[in-house]
Amino acid sequence: MPSCPQCGGQHPGLSPGDVLPPDTKVRRAIPAGKEGPPISKSVFDDVKMSVDLVARQPDETMATIGATKYIAFEVQEATQVFAKYLNQVVFRCVSGNPYHCQVEGKKTVGECKKFAAIMTPRLQP
Repeated sequence: MPSCPQCGGQHPGLSPGDVLPPDTKVRRAIPAGKEGPPISKSVFDDVKMSVDLVARQPDETMATIGATKYIAFEVQEATQVFAKYLNQVVFRCVSGNPYHCQVEGKKTVGECKKFAAIMTPRLQP
C-alpha cells in the first residue's frame, strides 16, 4: 500500500475528509492543569477539536501537547452530546500523525460541560 501524500503514513480504509463510523474509538489528550476533576469544559470547545484514532499509542497522543492524561470514547458519544451544531468526527491526517481526526463544529458551553462530566471518570494516567 502506498504512503499517504498528506501525512506520509498508511491508513487502510480511510481517506482525508472521511466521516468516521459511529463505533470508531478515538482518544483526546487532556492538557496539564485541565484534568480536574471535573475535566475543564474548555478542553472540548474547539471547533476543530483534535483527537487520534486509538490505534496511535497513548504516549504519542499525549506528547503532542505535553499532556500526562487522556480520555477515550466512541465517535457516537461525541456526536450525540455535540448534536446542536451537527458535529461530525472527520479523519484529518497531518504530517507525522496518520491517526489524527477532528470533532468538527461549534460546541455550546452546556455541551462542553456535559461532555466533561461524562468523560471525567474515564481519565487515564
